[in-house]
Amino acid sequence: MKTGILLCVTALMLFGVGCSSDKESAAKDAQSTATSTMESAVETVASEGTEAVQALAASAETKLKDMSDKIATLEEKADALGAQARTLIEQPMANLKQAHATATEKVAALQDVTPENFTTAKDEVEKSLTDLSSAYDKVQSLF
Repeated sequence: MKTGILLCVTALMLFGVGCSSDKESAAKDAQSTATSTMESAVETVASEGTEAVQALAASAETKLKDMSDKIATLEEKADALGAQARTLIEQPMANLKQAHATATEKVAALQDVTPENFTTAKDEVEKSLTDLSSAYDKVQSLF
C-alpha cells in the first residue's frame, strides 16, 4: 500500500511541475515534494525492501520515456530549421542527449541498490532527472 502511494506521489511530482504557470514556485514545490517523497522512500526501503526501489525505478523510467518522446519532437523541429539556426541549438541538444544518457544510467543502476546505498542512489537519480529537465527547458526555450 505504501509503495502504491509512493508511486502516485512521485508520478505527480514528476509530471505536475510542467502544469504550473509560475515555474519558480512549481520548481520549489516539486523540490519540496521530491524531498519528502524520497525521505519516505528511504524509510519504506527499510520496511518493504525492494518494492520502494522498484517504485522509484518505475516512476523514473516513465519520466525517461516521456523525455525521450519530447527529445524526438525537438529533433524533428530542429531538422526543419535552417542551417544557421541548427548550429545555434546543436550544443544545447547535445547536452540534452547527454543528460538523458546519464539519467538512464542512474536509473539502470537502481537494479543493484541495497537498503544501505539507497539514499545515495536516490540522490543520484533525483539529480540526474533534475539535470535532464533543465537541459530540456534550455533547448525548448530556443524554439
